[in-house]
Amino acid sequence: MFPVTNLNVATAQVSQHPGGVRRVRGNFNGSANSWLWLFDTNGKPLATTAGLLAPTPLYPGAPFFLETELGSLQFYTGLYAAVSSSQETYTAASTQKMDITVELDDPEDPSGNSYAGDTVTGVDSLAVYATTPSTNLYAITVKNNGGSTAYLQLFTASGPAAGSAPYAQWTVTAGQTLNLSFGKQGTHPRTVSENIAGVVTAAEGVYLYGSSTAGTFTATSATQWNIQAEYSAVNG
Repeated sequence: MFPVTNLNVATAQVSQHPGGVRRVRGNFNGSANSWLWLFDTNGKPLATTAGLLAPTPLYPGAPFFLETELGSLQFYTGLYAAVSSSQETYTAASTQKMDITVELDDPEDPSGNSYAGDTVTGVDSLAVYATTPSTNLYAITVKNNGGSTAYLQLFTASGPAAGSAPYAQWTVTAGQTLNLSFGKQGTHPRTVSENIAGVVTAAEGVYLYGSSTAGTFTATSATQWNIQAEYSAVNG
């Protein structure tokens, strides 16, 4: 077990990466009955963010304890813990504080990663990082706000022409939020091309585009997507 402790907080980012949680314990320092919510997210939870499981009641001055019954509770993006004044929907209670320790299956690894984009702003594409041989992609969170199924496409260079074939592609149904994880080692997209003079060029960037067609790029509306990506320079 790897405990992560936060003292006198109303919200706490426990993990920035996928993992599992075995138990949660702490003490509620607030003055009004509240609820502890856990979220599978990398960003600070919003009122519309779904909880990872049913909220745990918190009582003024009392300890709290939560333990999963069947192994660890898995989260696929990251983990946030937050105090809510409501049980039915998450309502931030910034003045109601807690001391909280969350026991994770594994330590935070990799650490010090960077993020591009966010899960709130409407976009049609996201430039994650430019061509570099020493950067890996670790995770993508994407939501399709359109009215029909569309496709998130990954290109290794910016500005793909209409009809271009992507390096990789994921289907995202209408209204769906898709969480993609590429493991602790990450992935390194790379394409190689050769011009008529025999000059070989490698493209190793990550550029994400929404497309209305599968297999070839067709631009979508300018605000159809929420996209966030996690990346980092490779150690060593």
